[in-house]
Amino acid sequence: ATSVEQTLEFLPNPKDARDLRVNSTSALVAPIATHFGLRAGYAVRYDHEPRPGFRSTDAVFTTGLQINF
Repeated sequence: ATSVEQTLEFLPNPKDARDLRVNSTSALVAPIATHFGLRAGYAVRYDHEPRPGFRSTDAVFTTGLQINF
């Protein structure tokens, strides 16, 4: 059975209400054998006040082999 995972994380700065970070991760795992599956993931990271020279949003696509026991 194929499985889907979604994680959403809010990280406010208690000293500065305008400084907010948000992390979101989505993943899909498709089984290829009893204990093995192919995993594809997409992560988005947002920083409302990035350091100079950096963008506010970063996105990463990952793939891999997942082993379950």
